[in-house]
Amino acid sequence: MKNIIFILTALCAAVSLAGCGLAQDKVILTSDSGRNVTDMNLTLFSTLGLFGAEGLDTAEMVKFKAPNAGFKVEAILILGFDGYNGTDDTVPIEQMVLAEIRDVNMNLLYRTVDSQIPYFNFKRNTTGPTWGILEIPPVEVTDEFYVCFYDRGAISVLGETDSFTNSSQLFDRSNRKIYPAELPLPDNKTMPVNWLIRVAGS
Repeated sequence: MKNIIFILTALCAAVSLAGCGLAQDKVILTSDSGRNVTDMNLTLFSTLGLFGAEGLDTAEMVKFKAPNAGFKVEAILILGFDGYNGTDDTVPIEQMVLAEIRDVNMNLLYRTVDSQIPYFNFKRNTTGPTWGILEIPPVEVTDEFYVCFYDRGAISVLGETDSFTNSSQLFDRSNRKIYPAELPLPDNKTMPVNWLIRVAGS
């Protein structure tokens, strides 16, 4: 497996959720450390880069807990990078990404497939990671639930490496297997991560 870890020691203000277009009354659920993103040690990750073609059906997956009965997820937020750095040769090629909401037993509640182009930094004309916000029809969730994002090599998802919360995993939907969210390091070591995936709802 390829080691694709790249630690970001600083991020520009573009990664802030402030002013991102979410209504002020939305509740944002977080399963990472919850710290300001600019204070985190972060890594870029792509399932395709790590697993090759098998990564097409592998998702970054995060477990959440509904804050109250009747809570509805209305948006999925992914801190990601589409490779665009301001030059013509880094304009991303359109690819399809996929997001899912699953219940605590991994039953599918909702799935959406869309181009990555409208959501990440190329569309916003920024050259660093940005929050992609996938607005969806309200999906009611109860207790614990999972959000899966299949980057399919189109997006590098950011992961927090210095404060592991044990809520992030990898999910292979082709065989319904769940794996730890761990990135390979030299000498057969691994590094656990928290995917920077959040949800908003009411």
